[in-house]
Amino acid sequence: MKRVRNLFRALVCAGLLASLAAAPALAADQAPEKQGDFYVLVNGQYLTFPDATPQLRDGRSFLPFAAVFSHLGFSDVRWDGDSGTVTAVKPDASYAPANGGQTQTGDLTVELTIGSKVLAYQYANDLLAGPDGQLVQAVHTVQMDAAPYLSQGRTYVPLGLVAGALGYHVGWDAVAGAVIIDDVDALLAANTESYTLMDQYLEYSRAFAQGNWRVTGAGSMDMALQSNAGGRAADATLRAEGEYEMLTSGNTAFEFDGQAQLDMAATLNGEDATGLLAAESGLSFPLRFELSLRGDLAQGGLYFRLGGDQLSQLTGWDPALWYHLDLKSLFDQTAGLTGMDHAQMLALSNTSQSASFADTLEMILRAAPLTSVQATTADYLALYNAMFGDSAFEKSGSSYVNSFLAAEEAQGSFTLYTTGGKVDGYAIQLRAGGSGLSMELDASMREDKQEMSMGLSASTAQPLEDGSTATTSFRLGLKLDGTYHTTTQAPETEPPTGEAWVSLAGDSAPQL
Repeated sequence: MKRVRNLFRALVCAGLLASLAAAPALAADQAPEKQGDFYVLVNGQYLTFPDATPQLRDGRSFLPFAAVFSHLGFSDVRWDGDSGTVTAVKPDASYAPANGGQTQTGDLTVELTIGSKVLAYQYANDLLAGPDGQLVQAVHTVQMDAAPYLSQGRTYVPLGLVAGALGYHVGWDAVAGAVIIDDVDALLAANTESYTLMDQYLEYSRAFAQGNWRVTGAGSMDMALQSNAGGRAADATLRAEGEYEMLTSGNTAFEFDGQAQLDMAATLNGEDATGLLAAESGLSFPLRFELSLRGDLAQGGLYFRLGGDQLSQLTGWDPALWYHLDLKSLFDQTAGLTGMDHAQMLALSNTSQSASFADTLEMILRAAPLTSVQATTADYLALYNAMFGDSAFEKSGSSYVNSFLAAEEAQGSFTLYTTGGKVDGYAIQLRAGGSGLSMELDASMREDKQEMSMGLSASTAQPLEDGSTATTSFRLGLKLDGTYHTTTQAPETEPPTGEAWVSLAGDSAPQL
């Protein structure tokens, strides 16, 4: 419920995950027979080694220098036996000049010495002012925790360390036993897709990240559980309805207040059992509750408070207290899974407010975790192109439609609405089902109105010893809408002065 951008990104993630599961052909080719101690993938392709094979030493992966660097675009590899030094040159590599300024291109020279933990590299024409004012070559050095060595007549280097220091995207698939090395620059340079429509979408969505906005809306939840076993039929339904108001400012600050009521009904063998269930739970229906949120994602703090005495009985939360969650620490702790710590998340969010979709995509690809041979940078790029590239959309009237999923048990579409040649809304649909489980998701925003609905259903049938069948079914439906209004009022990002809060991390006593 936070805002259209966050909703859209969540749906995008869902679509990408569904696409990845339904499109194994996009992932790395079938693994060949393993050579040495582990596999090696470069830009989504398995490498084979005619003689010297990958080795594990002291927990570090070592690879034959020449064989792998040639796949990374280094065309000139030399060995100096007298000094025990190996060098490689990559023509026309992109680099940020040592003295600042725009990105340049120049030949990249890498140098490593047997037994030395120092990596040295330099770019042609990357010059700095020397001590006497003259221009000198800028040479970069990196201290590694492992040194190259000779084996099988080949130079072995800790290529994960070397590739990471040179700006390559490096990962490890512990399940498959594979080192993944991706040259994001090369993959993007070879990418011919355009993103004109997504640039128009970003322009439309940025309006909601500028200034202050008040969002008003309503939501509902319906849940039903039915069972029939041994001649006993039980049905229970829950329904919640509520309204909310939210204030946002810029790209990160928000204040949310919502209230709702929850009602219940139940039957047992066709007889009303609502009162019995209510008595067993100790609750009286309808149950009323409130939720308040305050926070600023830039600072990494989220405060929330749950109101309602009966709700506090269920949750254990004190309705008189605010609770603080350190989102910054949470992002940083899960960076290994998400690929982004808090600072990187903010940088991406800020970049998306002014950059093109292609620039935003580059940041995402550089941060995406490489933990599976089925999800390399090339796979991520293919999926993003399949969902957001211009060539994936078909024009339908004034709209553009992309049916990015069309499998038997999963369908998905992404629509961009336009008026006067400019995007002014979107819609996304996801459908999946099979083996007694189905899910559907619809979300849309047109001009200043957003809507979302989600449905989930599951059913089972279990044979019993008496020859009968026990059946159960579950249904869950969620609906949410919101309308954006411009306002001069800014959100409060912390609890009101004088109200107590406690940290969920347990590192703070109640504050006033």
